[in-house]
Amino acid sequence: MSQNKTNNLQAKIYNLTAGNRKWLIAAGTVIALGVLAMLLLASSKTSSPTPSRTLSTFQARRDNLTVTVTESGSIKARNAVSIKSEVEGQVTIISIIPEGT
Repeated sequence: MSQNKTNNLQAKIYNLTAGNRKWLIAAGTVIALGVLAMLLLASSKTSSPTPSRTLSTFQARRDNLTVTVTESGSIKARNAVSIKSEVEGQVTIISIIPEGT
């Protein structure tokens, strides 16, 4: 009986060591593949020249800008000034000053 217990204990120790060996081999393989992938990525970034980008350019020109409002509703000026004549009778407009002056 004592011999059986010793053999069982030795078998358990052997199985535990074999399991550890499998994990060590698997971990070593994963680490080696990771290092290899990093080296390949690093060498591909440094060895290939980056392609030069061509930028599109356009020549600017002066022209009229037409803006069309297609909404319904009412429009109010942000800054409105009411001008009223204090003279009684008929009033005639002589000139209009352009906006922004």
